[in-house]
Amino acid sequence: MRVYYCLLALLFSLPVSAGTIPGSKSSSGNWKISAYTHDPTGKFSHCAMNASYDGGDTLHFSVNADATVSIGISNRLFRFTPGETFPVVLKVDKRAPFYGQAQALGPDFAFLKLPDFDRAMTAFKKGYRLTVDTGTRLGVYNLKGTFRALETVKQCAVAYIRYADAPKATGSTRTVANSGDKSLLYQIATGMITEAGVKDFRYFTTAELETMGFGDAVFWTSPSASLVGGVLLTDAVPGQDLRDRDAQDIHEITSGCKGDVLSGARGVETADLPMREIRVICTDDKLTQETIVSKVLWGNKILYTTLIFVDDGENVAAEGKDRRAMSEDVTIRAASFLPAEE
Repeated sequence: MRVYYCLLALLFSLPVSAGTIPGSKSSSGNWKISAYTHDPTGKFSHCAMNASYDGGDTLHFSVNADATVSIGISNRLFRFTPGETFPVVLKVDKRAPFYGQAQALGPDFAFLKLPDFDRAMTAFKKGYRLTVDTGTRLGVYNLKGTFRALETVKQCAVAYIRYADAPKATGSTRTVANSGDKSLLYQIATGMITEAGVKDFRYFTTAELETMGFGDAVFWTSPSASLVGGVLLTDAVPGQDLRDRDAQDIHEITSGCKGDVLSGARGVETADLPMREIRVICTDDKLTQETIVSKVLWGNKILYTTLIFVDDGENVAAEGKDRRAMSEDVTIRAASFLPAEE
């Protein structure tokens, strides 16, 4: 079965992804640098830098809040299974190698966390050539410019280590309303799957969801239908209606797209609950991904339902079906599972 190499965009498709700390973006040579929080806590997570190489690979380094260093590699041609692990050996020049288990955060991105902070920083800052060996793939990367860039990332982490901005301070609705109990979400997800007419599917495991940063959501995938679905219940910002959130929702969805983007938002007429739909189409030379996110206001909470259709030239998601009508039906059915307001 094909793995959706664009599924990494899922990390940006719901309002629970890590946020960039305002004013933290900078650069050092070819390296782009930013600081991030881990939502919904709003606390500092890591400072990261990345640069692209010939051949399509992007190399990532981060200094994390737990005093570790992570290294990651992404490439749109990778075909990882999200959550899978595999052995990797890192060599910098003639220094002693690093051994560990890399983990796929998405289909086109994998990373390795290194607990030996000082040895890792010294090697990556002072080294000239990095070799990454997975047993099936060998990558070689020039480390020119990493000394200054990594020093900047380290200082970034020092500067933001105590950063703890509450999500609501930026008008976000990312605070999860049903933390710890996902029984209602699984009921809703089951209804979504039935309404979508999916015959084969699997739920993402808890480990996979936590790895991707979606520990409080429920997501499922149907490889044969080239379809991914998900559901999340969040707190609403007092005094803010669904339309006020449209621009931020669109930004969060499109931030994961590296190709051309078409987006829009509209209100949907329902008998009982206010509802809006965000639609984003991302296209490049490899595939077209259409993301439809519907949101329903339920008292002081918002129910988000997501359908991601992936057309990769070999498979066409939900072929012959009206996707917007499917999304509306899915959302209305999902909303029917919500208990009556007290």
